[in-house]
Amino acid sequence: MFETICDINRINYADPIYYTKSFLHNPYVKANDLAKHIHLYNKHLTDFKYYSFINLKGSVNKLTETKQEQFFDGVVRSGPFETTRTCYTFQDNHELIQLTKDNGGSKRDWILFDSLKKPNTLRGLTFVNDVLISHEDISFNAFLEYERIGELPSSDDSLHHQKRNRQRTTKYGFRSGKETQKIHYRNNRDEQSKSIITYNEEFMILSAKAHSQKDKSVLLYEAEFIYDADNVLNKIIYTRHKPTRYYAGNVSHELCFEYDDKGRLIRFTKDFHTITWEYDEHDNPIYIEESNSNGSMGFEARNSYKYDDQGNWIYRRTHKLRVQSYRSVLIRSAEINRQIEYFR
Repeated sequence: MFETICDINRINYADPIYYTKSFLHNPYVKANDLAKHIHLYNKHLTDFKYYSFINLKGSVNKLTETKQEQFFDGVVRSGPFETTRTCYTFQDNHELIQLTKDNGGSKRDWILFDSLKKPNTLRGLTFVNDVLISHEDISFNAFLEYERIGELPSSDDSLHHQKRNRQRTTKYGFRSGKETQKIHYRNNRDEQSKSIITYNEEFMILSAKAHSQKDKSVLLYEAEFIYDADNVLNKIIYTRHKPTRYYAGNVSHELCFEYDDKGRLIRFTKDFHTITWEYDEHDNPIYIEESNSNGSMGFEARNSYKYDDQGNWIYRRTHKLRVQSYRSVLIRSAEINRQIEYFR
């Protein structure tokens, strides 16, 4: 669905909710600057999953999620296929200071020494069966270029140097109260290109363009983000100006967003693909449907929740089904239990 869009430096379109005003204005999302985070750290710090911040309410100190997931491939399985425990620790201003992800034997611990809004240093620790196997310090400069330093424990439990990677070919220019630009250089088998993504002061994307490095006057791809008077994203227009190894000729796509009276995303369309959402009284999705206009295949996700007194869900059950030829087949089942500790 998103292959051509991703030609512009892997812009994250995996979940259109990430681009909605209600999501970006959630206090936990704003405190940790999710809009910036998705684009700045995409593919590099993959343990950070901010989907848990949707509709998070109150003054949360620690949020622990235990997820049991079962996959179906025509065989009925006897127990959870995978169990993951993720723990988020916040400061009282909603900023994240530590993230721990435990897959049962393998654990990843991220420690933040400052805000994710504009980080200076992150530390990543990896454990297998409670034994430290790697230690990473990631330092950022004012342009959010970073160096990653990796180390391994030696036989005397001290850390020895393993690797040091140079800064990525990505720079961010921050100007207070004005537009911000991200410039990324890419080399692959098809072409060399330079991507420029422009944001407003709230880090909402205004445009994204990819130019050829061989001939900087040649525009390869562009995406225009169209908002209404209330800064609600209504449409993204994507244009590929030049043929590639896999695509012949020029092509243009429109990605359209529709909302209900409460400002919740209820419909997203791209070409022949449509996603629709239905919500409960707490604004959490209870039904999500993905379909193609030709009816060849679709997916359904059904969620049910339990809530605490603060209005945060503490239990969610999800069934995802594949729908084909009017027949629904369960492909994934998941249960998440949450423990939430609040600041007093």
